[in-house]
Amino acid sequence: MTRYIIIPKNDRALERLEVEPSGMTEQSRVERADEVLSARKSDEVSGDVIDALEKSKDFSDLIASPTEDLPALGVAIIDAGDNDKAELQSIFKEMSVVEDKQVSLVEPTETGSEFVSSPTNLDLWHLEAIGLNQVRQSNPNITGAGALIAVLDTGISLVPELSTNIVGAVRYDDISKQIVENPGIGDTYGHGTFVTGLICGATTGIAPAAAIVDVLMLPGGNPGWHSNYLSAFNFIISQRNIPIVNISAGLDGWHEDMRHGFRSLYAHGVLAVAAIGNTGQGYSISPGSFRRSLSVGATTREFTVYQHGSGGWFKDELGAFSKPNLVAPGVNVTSCTMNGGYAKWEGTSMATAIVTGAAALVHSVAPQLNIEQTAYVILSNCFDLSDRPERQGSGLLSTYNIFNSNFTGV
Repeated sequence: MTRYIIIPKNDRALERLEVEPSGMTEQSRVERADEVLSARKSDEVSGDVIDALEKSKDFSDLIASPTEDLPALGVAIIDAGDNDKAELQSIFKEMSVVEDKQVSLVEPTETGSEFVSSPTNLDLWHLEAIGLNQVRQSNPNITGAGALIAVLDTGISLVPELSTNIVGAVRYDDISKQIVENPGIGDTYGHGTFVTGLICGATTGIAPAAAIVDVLMLPGGNPGWHSNYLSAFNFIISQRNIPIVNISAGLDGWHEDMRHGFRSLYAHGVLAVAAIGNTGQGYSISPGSFRRSLSVGATTREFTVYQHGSGGWFKDELGAFSKPNLVAPGVNVTSCTMNGGYAKWEGTSMATAIVTGAAALVHSVAPQLNIEQTAYVILSNCFDLSDRPERQGSGLLSTYNIFNSNFTGV
């Protein structure tokens, strides 16, 4: 058996609503979700999909319905024979039928051994590099309080650095085919705890008062599945109060079928912060290469772009664009390990977590900003490293510049 994802070729609901960026507050998200569902119900394609599912049920098993299980995305997931793709495509004429794909963790290119069990005298150069120490000196109340972030990763351990941040934990359940609660599991590999420590760790994090929902997508650091991510996206959208998502996973290259999920997040007011990858210049991963993700590369302590960082030029229906959008500290940065100690890792995942933390700071101070305005505040205040746009994007993240600008009225 093969798992297939049935994706709208032309999602008119998304096309109409993408041009008007959604607010990121809970009320704005509720209103936008109602708009999306209303638009989908009035779309003839939705009825065609239901009819097609009925026609295909003799040789396929429905895993997720576009109306009952994944209404925020409008996609269906089915299991059918390995050679049934052509027949399915003949039935789902207005949809793209794609085989499910494995999505891999953006692995750090190097890791340092666990070296301390106390937060005293840690090397926290990443906080200084983005000007956060200066921000905290002038305004200690900028902590990310009120911001809720979903971290889609290998799980998160309740270590001392994160003792007050984790407010929920879920995973994809292979038996029920649903996103279910996942209490007490913790980290299954180490990556999720490390990046979360950079987002909101008490000592190592950017937004220490931010709250986290742990979404286990890559158990044991092993690849997950695109279909599982779509279920997670639908869950996040349906919660209405999760405005930011941190993703350090993907597939090498450009994968058109993965774009739909990220367009859906964007349309619903969810800012997806994604790693650009560690495969070098001229390469990238999906979703880091998509227009609707806030894509992040890494820098060194010397303010040079990480040599293994990916990036390039891309083109979609709106034209050409470069990725990453910006860079942040990502080489030999310190965070917490799943065993409760600390270590230094490097890679664009580390930089991505730092930008996610900065996005939480902006959202906590100015929740009235919509998704496009929030990204603009971050990108327009970057520090130019005088590198090419496909290497540095807008430049180095600068929380100092952000909070010394009058951005609340954008």
